[in-house]
Amino acid sequence: MDPLTAAMDEDDNPAVLEHTHDLAERQASEGSSSQPGSVPASPVRSTTAAVATAAATATPTGAIPTSGSAGGEPLDGAGAKVRSRSRPGEEQVDLLVAVTNPEKHGDGLLDSHIVYTVETTSTRESFGGSKFSVHRRYSDFIWLRDLLVHELSCNIIPPMPPKHQLKAGKTDPEFVERRRAGLDRFLKRIAAHPVLSHNETFRVFLTAKSHELTTFKKEKDRGVLAKMSESVGLLATKLILKNPDCRFQAMQQYIISFEEQMKNLESLSERSVLLFKDVKTTTLEFSVTFNALAELEDHLSPSLQEMHRALQQQAASLTVLSSSVDANLLEVVKEYRLFGEGILHLLKRRDSLELDRQVLDEDLYCKKSERRELEESDQKLSFGALFGKTPEAVKAEKLEKNSQEIEQMTRQLESVGNAVEVANASIIADMSRWHEDKEADFAALFVALADANIEHLTNVRMKETVELVV
Repeated sequence: MDPLTAAMDEDDNPAVLEHTHDLAERQASEGSSSQPGSVPASPVRSTTAAVATAAATATPTGAIPTSGSAGGEPLDGAGAKVRSRSRPGEEQVDLLVAVTNPEKHGDGLLDSHIVYTVETTSTRESFGGSKFSVHRRYSDFIWLRDLLVHELSCNIIPPMPPKHQLKAGKTDPEFVERRRAGLDRFLKRIAAHPVLSHNETFRVFLTAKSHELTTFKKEKDRGVLAKMSESVGLLATKLILKNPDCRFQAMQQYIISFEEQMKNLESLSERSVLLFKDVKTTTLEFSVTFNALAELEDHLSPSLQEMHRALQQQAASLTVLSSSVDANLLEVVKEYRLFGEGILHLLKRRDSLELDRQVLDEDLYCKKSERRELEESDQKLSFGALFGKTPEAVKAEKLEKNSQEIEQMTRQLESVGNAVEVANASIIADMSRWHEDKEADFAALFVALADANIEHLTNVRMKETVELVV
């Protein structure tokens, strides 16, 4: 069975069913009254608080807009009540995870690697305990994400912090801490998800000892052929799929544009960090020069010393501002660019399942047309009749075989059709959740950048500290 079909089987995946049943039911009976892609107008705000409020309340292009509320409860794009959930980026109350204490193991460029401690606290019975502490390498996290993409192929899987391009820098303390924070966000996003957090692979990752995880990996390894078949299927989808669902087309167009803007922001952020560093270096050179000049000019020495101290303060403030852009803006933008890539792959997998339904539907139509032709034929010139069977017997055999094939194909089409509808509802629910997380993350980002700029401007007061002595 196709992984996506298996993932969406209602009997085998109660967590998915609970997460999406009301969405699919209302979608089938009511539909959505709003058009995907509509963007409500919002005024430009000038204060940090107003920016945060606007980010938390705006409906982004490509989202499935809400269609109202029922009894004071919000509705999603399919008209279903939105279940209560933890705040974006936070774990559910019954599952807390944290990535801590990165330690270097081994020496040299080839042998050295970083091991992270994953701390877990849970009240779930399936965990068989309340507290766990395990050690994981970066490659273990990669394996976890790959398996989640395979096993939960119609959910948005959070992105991983990317690999370091230079092997020599993978143990650099600043890089290690940044990666630790990214891995921590990765696990927390999974732990906060109502479906992903109940996945068996995720539970084993959090609780199994290193040797137990190694054994589990071997059992779960899906091999190279599965990956190749998925790639071929996605390519076929792009070439063959007819009449694609307009809702998911709108999502795809939004994500393509969103990803492009994230790339632009990433480039601008990297340039800003380099610019801050250049200005800091120049500022420090000014400071050193003023300090040296103060030793030569007795009359101007007090003012030059004040300039020296003010420029030192300005350089330190630029360091803080640069770090804020690097650690806040750049990291958030990178993560959401990777989110965009993952969502595009998710939508292609959904289209691949839609393609299966389309092919089955066409085959069933041909098979029913074949039955009509059989019913109208006399089979006098069939091979069976030529070899001694009566035309009536030949016709009856062919009709019986045709009926069995139609019955089998009808069951397959119904099964795939159900999987498509549940997958559609799951994706819509995850996209709604993703937009909420995005809005909260960017609101927090704007506040952090505003605070950093305020601190920078507050610390740099050369006019008030420098008094020229003439």
